[in-house]
Amino acid sequence: MNKKTQIAIIAIALLLAGGGVGYLFGKIGRAPFSAGETVFTAYLTGYSYWDNTPPDSTAIAFPKSKGYPTAHDEAGGSGSNDDPITLAVGHAEIDGADRPDFEPGTLFYIPDFKKYAIAEDACGDSASQGSGCHAGYYTRVWLDLWIGGSSASVSSGQACEDKITGLHQVIANPKRGYPVKKGALLVSAPCK
Repeated sequence: MNKKTQIAIIAIALLLAGGGVGYLFGKIGRAPFSAGETVFTAYLTGYSYWDNTPPDSTAIAFPKSKGYPTAHDEAGGSGSNDDPITLAVGHAEIDGADRPDFEPGTLFYIPDFKKYAIAEDACGDSASQGSGCHAGYYTRVWLDLWIGGSSASVSSGQACEDKITGLHQVIANPKRGYPVKKGALLVSAPCK
């Protein structure tokens, strides 16, 4: 068996073992989700007003006013299907262009928080990532959820981010009608 065949078998085994999507999309640049609902486990982190890029802002990479199929011009959202919360995704340089791992406007549902979220920001700064959200976390898809926090302290924001960080079930391209708990995860302490 040649080396390419061995690598292909290992990649397929990782995918079938669960969580291998992150490994594979890290290599090809886009998560291979179909148009229907896709349930997967993601490594989820949070980011806030205080540690956004640039700091102390609600700026996003893919604002609706610039023609992206997103919901907002600034990070936010209530978590409903019609007003999903901003979600940052990894990005990398592929074929000479900086490309997000999920198309701007991709909708998700996070059952643990009863929130819909939408890909409308990029993890980190504007430079392409070779690591961080794009590389995944132990071969898992890595998503970064906006928690809000402009009316909370920096330490409350960090505590909320720590609280939500971990592996969570996520549904890509979710149907309407899942239960929703509206509001930002962090308005003021404590984290919801």
